Amino acid sequence: MLRAVGLGVREIAERLDIEEHDVRVFSPKPQENVLRRRLSRRALNALLQGRHASIGGRTVAKRSRHLVEIASAYTWDELLSEPGVGSVTANQIRLWLEERRSHLRNAIEQ
Repeated sequence: MLRAVGLGVREIAERLDIEEHDVRVFSPKPQENVLRRRLSRRALNALLQGRHASIGGRTVAKRSRHLVEIASAYTWDELLSEPGVGSVTANQIRLWLEERRSHLRNAIEQ
């Protein structure tokens, strides 16, 4: 998880008080320039059925093609208020959006 949010081997080792070798062995190497992050079922359900789902259309098929627009309509607090969404799922959505050159809406933008 720490590698996924962009921390390096040395920083992870320092934070967890372990050897850098152990970090390399137990964490996958990040792949550069690849849209590799997939949303979990929990995150998909929250976006496809949540308060901003209608932005993507009336059907699940249309909504699934507009996930970036749906997800970027959320603020952090709105995401956390969706059923089944905690900080891990919200972070997953935030990072997924960043890989697609988008972001969550700021609370001020309302």
